[in-house]
Amino acid sequence: MSTINKKKRETIVLDENSLPLFFPKFTPNFFLPKSSIHSPLICISREIQKYQQSTELLIKKLPFERLVREIAQDFLS
Repeated sequence: MSTINKKKRETIVLDENSLPLFFPKFTPNFFLPKSSIHSPLICISREIQKYQQSTELLIKKLPFERLVREIAQDFLS
């Protein structure tokens, strides 16, 4: 029976300052292929998040009011 000398595996914890200069800083999309970063679903979800966080109106108030009045007038008559 032969014995195998097993070395303890050490886990190395690296922080930002310990990385070499040529190694890019970690970004969430660093390990993803470009096709998945720019897929239509990702772009759509980013656009949805943008409009949910903004307070600007997509349609100005007066044109929207005219549209609602026109639809209400057609509905009532």
